[in-house]
Amino acid sequence: MMAIKTTKGDLLDVMSLQEQIDHIVFDYMDTSVRHEIAHEQLNELFTEVQQYFASYIMKNNGVLPDASTYWLMFVSCVSQLSYFLSITTFTTAQQSADKTQAVQYAELAVATLPQMKNEDDELLVDEMNEKYTALIEDETKMREVVASLATARNDVATSLRLFAHYVTQHTVTS
Repeated sequence: MMAIKTTKGDLLDVMSLQEQIDHIVFDYMDTSVRHEIAHEQLNELFTEVQQYFASYIMKNNGVLPDASTYWLMFVSCVSQLSYFLSITTFTTAQQSADKTQAVQYAELAVATLPQMKNEDDELLVDEMNEKYTALIEDETKMREVVASLATARNDVATSLRLFAHYVTQHTVTS
């Protein structure tokens, strides 16, 4: 199990998390197509991030954190993890339940996309658009996800609320 480092203030080390995501994507998605390995490792990270956030909310009596640069970076990692997980879930899907899960990851990735309007952000949106158009078989669902890509740019607080909702719906125990 990969463990994401924490900071002195007991926060998840988002820089370390970002490095781990980049490393997995580079090694198993960009330079070699080994989506099973990427899926397994991304899933571990995603589970850890969910557990961390659920625990954070619990410690704070259900109160979500205030928007800050840290939480913007956190939510950006959540969006990327969800996106790459959606891709690896689609490409390694064995049953229709896997594809349903992949669509849920896709929806979460789009819902938590941060409001940054930089070149990397636009490249990611273009890539998501292309991948989801190709991978989501249900035409109506595909159109919904792709349409929301064009409009959905939630602020940090909204993204955190949507992720908190996702976490409560998909509780992961350690």
